[in-house]
Order: sequence, then C-alpha cells, then structure tokens
Amino acid sequence: MRVCSTAEALAVDASPTCEILGVLAVRLVTHLDREDDIIYPQLVTHKVESVRAMAQLLKKRVGGLDRTFRSYVEDWSSASLVEKSPKKFIAETKGLLRVLKMRIKREDEELYPLVDRYTA
Repeated sequence: MRVCSTAEALAVDASPTCEILGVLAVRLVTHLDREDDIIYPQLVTHKVESVRAMAQLLKKRVGGLDRTFRSYVEDWSSASLVEKSPKKFIAETKGLLRVLKMRIKREDEELYPLVDRYTA
C-alpha cells in the first residue's frame, strides 16, 4: 500500500491514504479518550499545585483534540472527499498534526516529568 503525499496523487486515488487514516483514527481516538477521560481528571485534582496547574493549562490548550480529530475524520471520511479537495485535505492534516505534535511534546517534556517528580 502506497500512501499519497501530494495533492496531484491524492486527486487520482486517495484510497490508500484513507485506509491508513482509518487505522490512525481508531488508535488515536482510543488514546486521546483515555488521556482525557482518565489521566487528565486525576491530574487536575493532584495534591501538588504545579501538577494541577500544568494539567489544567494543557487541558485548556489542547484538551479538545479528540473532538477536533473526530470532526476531521468525519470531514474526510471517504477517498472521494479527499480526491475532490486534496489541497484542503493536506492543509487540514498538517494543521491537525501540528496540534497533536505540540500536545505530545508538552506532555512528554513538561507534564509527565513533573508528575514523575512527585510520584516517584
């Protein structure tokens, strides 16, 4: 399976890209739901103020990513939708990936080390 990475290629056949998007959607939504429904609620009530504050800040900035991602997947739910507007699909994908990358970076570099400091 070859993933298309240009607007021209997506306009011809976006099926492989959409198949991979479907796999990503299942895994990412499951992961985000666990973080948003289990981990963050515990951290925003943590006994240490700095952990609570960081969790609240990240939740405020990137906490709705699961809803954003679900909407994105719905908007691009078929290869024909991607094939009709490949440049828009690429732009929205890049924007979503930027937000996801920021969330991962902030969690890995700021939140989780802070939690580890107070739970070790």
